[in-house]
Amino acid sequence: MGSRTVHNQNVSQRIVFAARKTCPLDQADNVACYASPQSTLSRYVHGPETDKIQDQEKPSYLKFREHYIDTGLIMGEVGAVKQLFEKALEIIKSNPQATDLTVFAQIFGEQEYHREVLRDLYTTPLGRLFAQFRWFLGFEQPGLLETHPTHQRVQPIEGVPLEFGIGLDYEGMLAQSTLTVKVDSAWLRYNDTKHISDVKTKLQANGKPKAIQSDIMQSLPPFWSPNGAKEDGFPQDLDWGNVPLYTNLDTGIVPAAIRLDSSTERAKNVLQSGWTSMWYHPEARRLMDLYVNEPYKAFAVLKHGSEEMAWWSRYEQKWATARRQGQPDKDWVPWKDMCEGFDEELFKDGKGLWKPPRNDY
Repeated sequence: MGSRTVHNQNVSQRIVFAARKTCPLDQADNVACYASPQSTLSRYVHGPETDKIQDQEKPSYLKFREHYIDTGLIMGEVGAVKQLFEKALEIIKSNPQATDLTVFAQIFGEQEYHREVLRDLYTTPLGRLFAQFRWFLGFEQPGLLETHPTHQRVQPIEGVPLEFGIGLDYEGMLAQSTLTVKVDSAWLRYNDTKHISDVKTKLQANGKPKAIQSDIMQSLPPFWSPNGAKEDGFPQDLDWGNVPLYTNLDTGIVPAAIRLDSSTERAKNVLQSGWTSMWYHPEARRLMDLYVNEPYKAFAVLKHGSEEMAWWSRYEQKWATARRQGQPDKDWVPWKDMCEGFDEELFKDGKGLWKPPRNDY
């Protein structure tokens, strides 16, 4: 878009949505579909079959790059998200049959159309010539503003904002969807190069995961604790290269979260096998004990200059929760009542019910 446009028109990214491979509206002429920007992933991230339908009789889009908005994850500044939700509410009031996905897709499409108008406004003659040259060579698609017989146009209304600061998580750095789990994702131990090679061969992955992401490597070791891993009974010699990390083999990204799409068989498989593959699962019961034994402390602290604001839990008893809101000391539901029967499903260690490690709180 250009720095001058961004600065002069106050264009920014303040909200991040998940990304998906197909348009939510399934209407190529709708602004929610045709105005969605091209993916930032490499054109051949999934190999030569990237962006090609795999089966004409049963169309499969698994090799497509993430391209469109998805509501599986929304993260952003409070003020920006509030403004976005207010806009979404206006649309739903006028169209009660709309879903959250179609509403946000419409808002995002209109934003991108508006951004294209701004980009065109600030494009120099030399820039237009260069864009035409790239289009002629096939490196760039025709502009959104080019005359098209069926595309839905966006008619701006004075005083109605179209810029909401929305961007998409194309690379899946925040969350990886289970829709693609069988195609390009697996649990990797980065210090075991043979294992990585075998997994890639089995899944016919095209990427080359070489090293763990820097943000992970710079974080504390997996079983670090204030008392020391040895003191708390955790493995001492494990770094991030020695524990299984869920990795997109084509991009090399280890996402912060895994999004389960409960409507798919893949999601069910991940739910069954993925939980026990998590690096912390073998120590889940001990970690639960450690959490309960930790001192009562703030769970979030916001600093602004010399001022500080802290948020504390309303409940001091960590292994129970209040049944009635506003009366935390009147009606407590202990762990055994709330989670009884799920202990083995959670811990899978054959040790039976979980009990608080201390009873002197």
